[in-house]
Amino acid sequence: TSAECEVFIDKVDKLQVATSTRLIYLGKYESIAVNGFDDKGNKFATLQGLPMIWTGIGKHLQQISFEEASLMLTDINDNGDNDAFISSKKTNNPLPVKGRDTGQEDVSVMIDVNQNNAHKGCKPAKASLYVVMQLQLVPRTLYVTKCCQATFELITTSYDELVFDKGNFRTNESPSIQVRDSYELHRQRLNIPQDQYEFKLYDQSQRLGTLKMSIEQNGVLTTQHIIENGKLMVEDKVTSHESIENTADARISVVDAKSIDAEVM
Repeated sequence: TSAECEVFIDKVDKLQVATSTRLIYLGKYESIAVNGFDDKGNKFATLQGLPMIWTGIGKHLQQISFEEASLMLTDINDNGDNDAFISSKKTNNPLPVKGRDTGQEDVSVMIDVNQNNAHKGCKPAKASLYVVMQLQLVPRTLYVTKCCQATFELITTSYDELVFDKGNFRTNESPSIQVRDSYELHRQRLNIPQDQYEFKLYDQSQRLGTLKMSIEQNGVLTTQHIIENGKLMVEDKVTSHESIENTADARISVVDAKSIDAEVM
């Protein structure tokens, strides 16, 4: 039994910044990878071994060590493949980063032709990445009876403590912050109502204005006398623009109450 395949070796003509999303969450980890294409637009299966030079990272994104990233990112973790881990560390592809400050980071990457001049003339890649707070509604799923009120909280989670500075959130870089378990998530409640956050109710067909229940901009939901299902969505209007949406949602089911439990506080 035998198998064969064709292997094509060519010069890299241009690069592309490849991330799972252009949104990078504040205080959380992401890896930025690079794709390569030949002059006919064919994508190379791998660029392993080609050293990369990154620029533009430092204001909103923080480059982190591969050792720290290997604890948090599956594509950085060696998974027993020590050669691939060492190669990524030497070539900065993928590059592990963490969101440090909310805002837009314009990054670029090019092949280090001083170390490998076989791909001299390769076009560098540029991309705009956006560091935002990851929003979460609490509860994510709500069963509520007819003709009552319930309150949603808007929170954000981060591997770093967040502080509010000059109108924006950023990670706390104070030297007084002690070394912590990297896996520990900080949970921070966001104040509502704020003009920055907009709450909307959608029915199961993604339509607005068809439900009897209503939502206030402080997160208070009021149900009416009918059984219905809907989706609550909150959008950060400051960090959402063009094709980038920073949102969170929760599922709501209005039901009949069959029994009442009393709790003594």
